[in-house]
Amino acid sequence: MKQKIAQKIVKGNIFDALGFDSEEALDLKLRSDLLLIVNKIISRKKYSSRQLQQMLSEDQARISELLNGKLDKLSLSRLVRYVAKLGQPVEIRERRRIVAA
Repeated sequence: MKQKIAQKIVKGNIFDALGFDSEEALDLKLRSDLLLIVNKIISRKKYSSRQLQQMLSEDQARISELLNGKLDKLSLSRLVRYVAKLGQPVEIRERRRIVAA
């Protein structure tokens, strides 16, 4: 017997939909976006763990956390530094939402 799985399409920040407060949801969203960027660079350039240790000035444990997606161990500022050290320009922009009355 097949079990039906409820599906819900979420627009916007998934962490909001999961019930995190707005500040924590934003922090998680930013960190997850940066982690995806870092992992794409690593995959594209085929960096080894040893190369990452040298490039990012981190020990093996921290590189392992990065490669295994341990988001709770990676701060926003650390991920921004990683992106910059991997040669990707970092730019923070404000987006304004226009709400119709």
